Amino acid sequence: RRCWEHDPAERLSFASMQAMMGAVKIEEYPASASKRAQGQGIVYDMFPRHVADKLMAGEAVPDDRAECATVFFSDIVGFTSLSATLESHQVSEMLDRLFGKMDA
Repeated sequence: RRCWEHDPAERLSFASMQAMMGAVKIEEYPASASKRAQGQGIVYDMFPRHVADKLMAGEAVPDDRAECATVFFSDIVGFTSLSATLESHQVSEMLDRLFGKMDA
């Protein structure tokens, strides 16, 4: 919760967060084979294959550098109430269509 503090001086530093996360050992929480497979699928859905392969192998992923990048922030009015009425795949498809139009 300290990450959400309104006053930036009260928020945790990245070094503090990294130290806290370093203390968590994923191996301590064994997952079933189906949960591991599901987790692997999510990793491959979220990252490019070359990054996902390294993550799944437990290897460090080198930083990439881009000379120019765009960061887009948006607020979709009514999104929370709308998404509450839809299945997760419908929300995903809606967002894909929306951002696909903006990216075209």
